[in-house]
Amino acid sequence: LIKDHSMKTRNVEKHFAERNESGIPWLFNPGVPTAFAFYSHRPTVTSMSFDQDPRERTRHNAFYYADSVSRSGGDGLVSTRSLLLPAFKWSSEFDSAVDGAKPVKILELCSQVNRKANFYDQEATIDKNEYIGIPCACEPRNGQSTTGEVCGHPTIIRDREFISYLSANILSGQAPAEPGKAAVFEMRNEELTRIQTECPQLSRSPNITDPDWLILSLAGTNEQSTA
Repeated sequence: LIKDHSMKTRNVEKHFAERNESGIPWLFNPGVPTAFAFYSHRPTVTSMSFDQDPRERTRHNAFYYADSVSRSGGDGLVSTRSLLLPAFKWSSEFDSAVDGAKPVKILELCSQVNRKANFYDQEATIDKNEYIGIPCACEPRNGQSTTGEVCGHPTIIRDREFISYLSANILSGQAPAEPGKAAVFEMRNEELTRIQTECPQLSRSPNITDPDWLILSLAGTNEQSTA
């Protein structure tokens, strides 16, 4: 499908080559609706080739520039393929009715294609895969074109258009779960212990040994994000 609708077949082939090399087939579906937001208009380094061993120069305090550099679309630092490959896998699993798979929204900043004010299909719910173009800070203003340089990896978290879009979408209107009814209170101690040891965000916390903190930190978790 992607090859049939792409103008750059070589880039598509690179995506699929990396699919198997990077372990994407074994990336488990998270089991919740997921939205991926990204830039793709900045040339981004994907690989470099050296005709000589760089260490022959670096050990003499000299820098060795790559003899050839490969680039693809991205945000100037991270290639788009690192985001799209999981998105394609999980959306395909949802289309194929894989048990537990949920829909995916692909949100491309600066794209004019299929623009929508929000990414929900119904009120506070996501029930289908979809590509959506959303505004960005480097779009032309007052008839003036831009190079797109101000939109990139370090600036996405302060892109005023992206922040505005998220602000309008992040409020689902759903009430958070009551603490006593949250799924975490039904979990066995073995499950909580596994989360303690396997979740990087929790394992870095100084309070990880406090069971009450762990339960409260997970309380309110449900299938879609609420605020």
